[in-house]
Amino acid sequence: MDDSGWDKQARQAAVRRTLDLVAVAIARAETDIPWHKHLEWPTDVADAARLLRDRYVKSSQQAGEYLQTGVQAVDNATRRAFVAFAPYAYDCTLWSDEGDLASINDEGDSLIVFLTDAEAEHLRDEWGPDRVFSVQEWRERNPSTTARLLRRFRRR
Repeated sequence: MDDSGWDKQARQAAVRRTLDLVAVAIARAETDIPWHKHLEWPTDVADAARLLRDRYVKSSQQAGEYLQTGVQAVDNATRRAFVAFAPYAYDCTLWSDEGDLASINDEGDSLIVFLTDAEAEHLRDEWGPDRVFSVQEWRERNPSTTARLLRRFRRR
């Protein structure tokens, strides 16, 4: 997703909207919960974090500033909580029964999600055709340092 021109709140909303599209497929999930930031979160996000903390973090560790759920099977309530909280996590991973589904990092600054063609098209219709693209297209637009060096040496 090309998030140029979006502020952090718009980016987090876009991540959540994207995860809403794939939420039904989430079978397992894990997230960290940077609890020291909970007073900054919108009410629904703080409620989601609280549910995840209470359900998956040992009571002896719940007073900590940085919490982790570990990989967990989800039910409807926790699935909704993971989706709501993911854009605020430092690291969150979601899996379907088939495997990797989404990886969300750095409070929504990084999102990799496996979309069906229909889901990707839906997001293109919503945000514009230049905002949603494949990993291959992203790599072409944002080559790694190694790829840039290889291209440079191949030109010689």
